[in-house]
Amino acid sequence: MHLPVVAARAASRRMPREVSRGMAILLFACALLAVASPLASADTLEMAFHHAAEWRLVQGHWVHTTRHVGRPPRIQPALDAPAYARPPNVQTAFHQPSPPADEELRLSPAALRVSRIAYWRGDRDFILVDKQHGVIILYMDGRPVFAGAALTGASLEDRLPPDALGKSLAEQIGVRYKVTPAGRYTANTAYDDSYGPVLDINEVHGRDWSLAIHSVVNVRTQNRTDRLRSASGGDKHITDGCVNVAADTMRQLTRFLPRARGIPVYILPMDDRLLTQLF
Repeated sequence: MHLPVVAARAASRRMPREVSRGMAILLFACALLAVASPLASADTLEMAFHHAAEWRLVQGHWVHTTRHVGRPPRIQPALDAPAYARPPNVQTAFHQPSPPADEELRLSPAALRVSRIAYWRGDRDFILVDKQHGVIILYMDGRPVFAGAALTGASLEDRLPPDALGKSLAEQIGVRYKVTPAGRYTANTAYDDSYGPVLDINEVHGRDWSLAIHSVVNVRTQNRTDRLRSASGGDKHITDGCVNVAADTMRQLTRFLPRARGIPVYILPMDDRLLTQLF
């Protein structure tokens, strides 16, 4: 015996005749739809049982309640929407595991906040650079797998000067041009004759220069290798704008990201007030 017929008979035993007659017609119509459209049969039968379950015997009278049963509604969240525009419950109840426990890394409040934003945005594999504290963190499948020291631009600004992209490297004179711009970028793995494996930032290209994450470069009087070992975040601002890391750190990044294309890179600002604007 077909399942819709069984459901119809079960419903008729629980309801008055005029109600059961209408419900039987509804179930029969749902059965015809299920036969005509196999892809929709499961949803159709579920809808029928859902409505049948809404009739309840209350103080000797059959009444129609508004109790909802069955599976949760299918939510299709807009992952590309900004954090403030997304419903608060999307991506939490049915589709995603719990966010990563970043607290175990003792991240700064800004780093923890942006890692959560990246997670709810839909980014699972990404790099986070904390300029204030001189740290680079790699996330894989939504969880941190590696962290190391990082050097960033000598300037404490979070945005490039307006004329920076139109000038050659030789024309950029002064600390004001040595900026590691904050924001969300993407990077590709590449190879440079001078630096070896690098992660090129796709969105920042000047006339004859670009930004990248690469192994530390020894520059006279700058002691960059010693600065990487320093526990002070203030010692980490020394480069022309690129993110410098130790050779071991670069090997780890390229080991996890051997052929990265468009890997998200979140560079945190020095000014926490810009977090809302940038992310």
